[in-house]
Amino acid sequence: MDGSNEILTPDNFFRGPEMSGAYIKLRPDYPPELAQYIIDFLSKTPGPRNFLVDVGCGSGQSTLMMLSYFERLLGVDLSPDQIKCAKQSEFPDNVDFTVGSCGNIPVESGTVDLITAGTAIHWFDLDEFFPEVERVLRPGGCLAIYSYLETDIECDDAEKTQELKRILRKVEDDILENNRPDQWGVSWEVLKSRFKDLRLPFEESQRGTMFSIKKSTSVAKFVQLVKTYSESKEFMRRNSEFAKQTFDQLQKDLMSVVGNGKPPEDACITYILPVFTALARKPLA
Repeated sequence: MDGSNEILTPDNFFRGPEMSGAYIKLRPDYPPELAQYIIDFLSKTPGPRNFLVDVGCGSGQSTLMMLSYFERLLGVDLSPDQIKCAKQSEFPDNVDFTVGSCGNIPVESGTVDLITAGTAIHWFDLDEFFPEVERVLRPGGCLAIYSYLETDIECDDAEKTQELKRILRKVEDDILENNRPDQWGVSWEVLKSRFKDLRLPFEESQRGTMFSIKKSTSVAKFVQLVKTYSESKEFMRRNSEFAKQTFDQLQKDLMSVVGNGKPPEDACITYILPVFTALARKPLA
């Protein structure tokens, strides 16, 4: 093993400008249909839409998805580097970002209408998070958890698409499957169940609805996206040289299918990320 012996945690996973910069450049935006779905659930019980807090906000994609629905939005993340990166983006005056954690949301009790957590719950200690959710939500306020996994890939040729899928599955199944961080607070089994087995803090809940992120990009950017995944970072930590060889080979294999003489920066593919949800409402009384 030639990697670092440092234990991977949410704090050091995002430490440094390289990873935070990669998130804001490579991680996709969530679909607007997801935002509307969450608002429809929140609106089933009358109440204001004044204040949203996005926990585990990263570089801010999840926070800004809800921009048109709330008077004030706050993104909270454990990583100062992620917060710094988010603050460098252009956003309106009613949006802010600050350092905090799932167990220490820096807002007053009972003031929040909606808490969101986008592709972040796997890092949370739910025994710390859920009491904070109950503390900061107003009566009737909601928690919206959503995440994606199992990246799919395609191009405009059916036969080539099957080969692309085979190449990606091989990397995911043979390597990344065995490199999930031990420090995840929510297990892979719960994620793979699409939150069916995720415990929630309130009785009124709704889960299972799926959305899709679909985006065309270059082969080079797609490989860089895969390298931002938690499993990839853990793989690189444990065995940096083998990881470099693996991702270089992934790019070469993808290019053998869709390259057509172009450089990796110009060869195009499309990736699809299924987004699954779990929503819950704090009782009115």
